[in-house]
Amino acid sequence: MFALLNGFLFNACKSLDTFFPGAVKEEMNERELLKAIDSHSFDYENLFFRRAFIEFEQNGKTQAVRANIFMRRDSAIIVSVIPVMGIEMYRIQLTKDEWIVLDRLNRTIMRSDYASLSKRFLFEFNFLQFQQILSNSVFVYPEGSGSLKRFEMQQDSVSYLLSSGPNSDGSLQDLRIMPEAYRLLSSQVRFPDRDIVMDLMYSEFRLVDNGLLFPTQILLKGQRLQEIMGLSIQLSSVEVDGAQSLTFSIPGGYAEIRF
Repeated sequence: MFALLNGFLFNACKSLDTFFPGAVKEEMNERELLKAIDSHSFDYENLFFRRAFIEFEQNGKTQAVRANIFMRRDSAIIVSVIPVMGIEMYRIQLTKDEWIVLDRLNRTIMRSDYASLSKRFLFEFNFLQFQQILSNSVFVYPEGSGSLKRFEMQQDSVSYLLSSGPNSDGSLQDLRIMPEAYRLLSSQVRFPDRDIVMDLMYSEFRLVDNGLLFPTQILLKGQRLQEIMGLSIQLSSVEVDGAQSLTFSIPGGYAEIRF
């Protein structure tokens, strides 16, 4: 069951056109890169991912599900977990304060805060980080540690690299930025003193609603000492500020469990 919860961490049948990024501009400086990232930032009110394929792996055990995901910016993320037969098993809601799982099979409600979730996930997460991951947003770790202006810029033949650290919590972060489109290709956060590494990678960028560039493959991989966790999300459709949505309500007669 917890694998399903962890596995949450993106209009039916819209066509997706593959995007091929341009070349790195060797003359671009750090100030120009930050300005380009800001001007290409993703502006949305809600996102809907229909029938995403989610696969979660932890210490050699794998579980896969399909899910519809609806995200209302800065408010809530709602996930409907659907097995092969098409009957909803779980509905999950993440808000700024807590996450709630509605188990329709066992008629139970499970509630927890993010501190409890982070203990099981190898890494500290909150609502904003889940939102940033799912929306392919450039983000700074840890939250509240400043802006991209404190990062140092490098570049290679295929991408721009922004590096920070060590941060106040001992972490280091590397961000890889796609040339021309200035979308986030990857983020790595590591704690050298604690042997913790979290890699976030995006691929298969496609042009979706109104020319929006968005990844259809998301891979999150974490390692702490010998413990390894992997999460992959494959998107079949992406709707931006459309009519489709999900709601969350708690039925009567369900038993409540707190983690």
